[in-house]
Amino acid sequence: MRSKVVAAWILLLCFSACSAVPARAQSVNGSLSGTVTDPTGAVIPKADLTLTSEETGVVKNFTAGPDGLYAFPNVPSGVYDLRASAKGFRDYVQEGIAVRVGAILRQDVMLQLGASTQTVEVQANASPLNFENGERKEGVNPETIKELPLLVAGSIRSSAAFVTLLPGVTQGSSDTTSVHMNGAQQYAGEAILDGISLVNPSGGNGIFSAFSDFPQSPDMIGELQVLSSSYLPQYGTSAGAAIIMSIRSGTDTFHGNLFEFNRNTALNARQFGTAERSKDIENEFGGNVGGPLKAPLMSPSQPWL
Repeated sequence: MRSKVVAAWILLLCFSACSAVPARAQSVNGSLSGTVTDPTGAVIPKADLTLTSEETGVVKNFTAGPDGLYAFPNVPSGVYDLRASAKGFRDYVQEGIAVRVGAILRQDVMLQLGASTQTVEVQANASPLNFENGERKEGVNPETIKELPLLVAGSIRSSAAFVTLLPGVTQGSSDTTSVHMNGAQQYAGEAILDGISLVNPSGGNGIFSAFSDFPQSPDMIGELQVLSSSYLPQYGTSAGAAIIMSIRSGTDTFHGNLFEFNRNTALNARQFGTAERSKDIENEFGGNVGGPLKAPLMSPSQPWL
């Protein structure tokens, strides 16, 4: 019996290796960096910094260099708290730093003289200005995706429809796939989900792939960004724009919901020039669940993914 199980696993691995399709991947995570200084503007070397996710509780640590510089690269989108400390200075705490998909944020930290038992809390958010490159992008934040409705039209409601809200996007008809982004041709560009390019080998790309070939329900998407110009070389094959989406992550507690979206003739207005309202009855049901995923092989200080 054991030999049969082993043989089955070997066949499964061989099948997976033979059927694998090469795919490009790009990072959709953001970054946070800055300089730690004292009130006179002099840099503070070796300061300890921690970045904590408000949703998951995951903690990242960094020790500033001799030049006072710190950096948290590859940060998943979400809301974070930043804490900095150094001997002879009060602790610095800044809450509610929103790291969006692909965002390059800068937050300089000024430590005040005093005992480490004292804490200075800063309310202002990190600077949204990109100091690293000339990348141009527009985004649809999680609150917009969560609150704005999408038309129930016989197929999965796709988050890609929110692209039409952004500047530089023109729509030739009521069909979302007819949009032109940044003056490019229809179907130009690339759609990327959590770093994986959504490309249909049989044709179509960009908004068409994101809206029709691989529709992404707004209940599973946390954020959406559109890169329109001067983006990094990893997106260099995209003509016009790159649509970047990230899947909504869980939190440190379990949660979920059920929903029904309904279109009904009784709720619709009569179209101009018609005597009666046309019959249109549609229902879309669904639900989702999220929460922490425990990894028993991780250290006790970081038990959650």
